Amino acid sequence: MTLLHVDGSDFTGLVNRRWMPTGNVETTSDAARSGAEGIRLGANQYGVDVTGMPTGGTVRFLTGTGNSAYERVTVSLAGQDTNPRDIAFKSDGTKMYVVGAANDAVYQYSLAVAWDLSTATYDTVSVSVATEATLPQGVAFKSDGSKMYVVDDTANAVFQYTLATPWDLSTATYDTVTVSVAGEGTSPRGLAFKSDGTKMYVVDSGNERLYQYGLSSAWDLSTAAYDSVSKALTTGTKQGVAFNPA
Repeated sequence: MTLLHVDGSDFTGLVNRRWMPTGNVETTSDAARSGAEGIRLGANQYGVDVTGMPTGGTVRFLTGTGNSAYERVTVSLAGQDTNPRDIAFKSDGTKMYVVGAANDAVYQYSLAVAWDLSTATYDTVSVSVATEATLPQGVAFKSDGSKMYVVDDTANAVFQYTLATPWDLSTATYDTVTVSVAGEGTSPRGLAFKSDGTKMYVVDSGNERLYQYGLSSAWDLSTAAYDSVSKALTTGTKQGVAFNPA
C-alpha cells in the first residue's frame, strides 16, 4: 500500500510524497501552481486530483509514475465556491464531489468520460453542511456511495451523512453522528477510509501527523475510536491524504 499526502502553502507547487513499502520516498512537483489542498486517486492509475487554489479554485489532474510524463487537465470551480478544500470521486469515476469552505457545502459534478476532468460539468446539485461544519476541510464517501463524511477544522470533528440514493447529493441528510478528533490534532485537513470501512485516517496540519481510527462497525462513525497510532509527515502544511491499494 502506498500513502500519499499533499502539501500546500509551504511549497511553491503541488507536491506529493509516496511512501513505498520499502520505505523509499518519491516526490513529484508541479511548480506552476500553489495552494494545493486535496488529493485523490483515479482508477487503474496513479492519479492525483488537487483543489484549493486560493484565488478561485481549480482541479488539476496529474497521472504517471516514476519518471513518466504527467498530464495536466484543469476544471474551474469558482462558479460554485471560491475556497474549495477537498475532492472525492464516485468509484467508477463518473461523478466528482468538491467541498468548499466559502459556502460550507459539497458540490456534485458529472464526468461524461470517466476520470476525464475535461468532460466535467456541474450538476447544479449541492448540499449544505453549514449547520455542522463551519470550516469544512475534507470529504470522503462510503465505497457504495450511501454515506458521506466531512471533516471540519472549527469543530475538530468528522460528521456523517446518509445519501438515500447513492452518489446523489440531493438526497443527503445529516445522520446526527459525529466523532471528535480534537484529542489528537489541532487542524484536521483531510480524511480517508480503508476500503472496507473499518479504518479512518485524518491528516492534521497543526501537528503534521496522520492519525488512525478504528470503526468496530464498518462505516459507522458512532463506533470510531482512536487507535493510538499516528505517523509523522514531512515538514509542510498537510492538506490531504489518499491511499493507493496497490
